[in-house]
Amino acid sequence: EESMRSTDFADIEPALAVPQGETVVACEFFRVEKWMLEKPRAACDGDTFAIFTVLGGEVECGDGRFRAGDFFLVPTALADRTLRPVNGSATLLRTTIP
Repeated sequence: EESMRSTDFADIEPALAVPQGETVVACEFFRVEKWMLEKPRAACDGDTFAIFTVLGGEVECGDGRFRAGDFFLVPTALADRTLRPVNGSATLLRTTIP
């Protein structure tokens, strides 16, 4: 009974984030974007890197091919940093640091 008195049943979880365009979440530490990839697109600009999560479809980058459930890093040193959807389109999460 003691534990029941200390539990606040009126406390609710915070609201889910509402996407702003492609941006799903952004804070001072990282940024997550959801990309619907239907044509080739540069993974990153300049001297930055990105971590990708494939949600659906398949994508090629460099010498690799990635499908749903795969994670991959596109480093700054990679010569070909273009993402290419395979057989139509792919859905990705792109995580970067500001």
